[in-house]
Amino acid sequence: LAAFSSQLSGLELPSPIMIAADQEGGQIQRLSGSGFSTIPSAVDQGQQSPATLQQNWATWGGELARVGVHYNLAPVADLVPPDNVSRNAPIGQLKRHFGTDVEVIGAHVEAAIKGMSQAKVAGSVKHFPGLGRVGTNTDFGSATDSVTTADDPGLATFRRAIAAGVASVMVSSAIYTRIDPDHQA
Repeated sequence: LAAFSSQLSGLELPSPIMIAADQEGGQIQRLSGSGFSTIPSAVDQGQQSPATLQQNWATWGGELARVGVHYNLAPVADLVPPDNVSRNAPIGQLKRHFGTDVEVIGAHVEAAIKGMSQAKVAGSVKHFPGLGRVGTNTDFGSATDSVTTADDPGLATFRRAIAAGVASVMVSSAIYTRIDPDHQA
């Protein structure tokens, strides 16, 4: 991957190339093997202090940067209500959430972003405005959220990511009936 990234970077193109990976940890870790740590699930990351998690993400981000990946499609900022974890296919069942409390999630999202930034890797917080209240995994079907509103308390995790300097916000493909019932987010 490092040689390929280097070749792409050397091409004369009208705009620079940004190589991205989906490297959240747990079941969502696209790059593994020699040179890559096994990143624990977000649920396990959420048990670490934010300071420790920031250090860990600086290390994991450094592993990405060494092979030419400077954009990570992480972290997940979705709030999954405690009573919905086992029914929530895209986040809860896959342990992709840092916790079930907005403050805990926000602190860990911020730590992940700052750690990646230390390694000169940009992050993309996802899945705005949140997939924590849906049942269907949007990778495999359509999902509808009939609870989330435009002023939902769960949006605080995304605000915190933006304040921490996240490079982008990945928008969910679910339909939020209390925001716009006729269109996907």
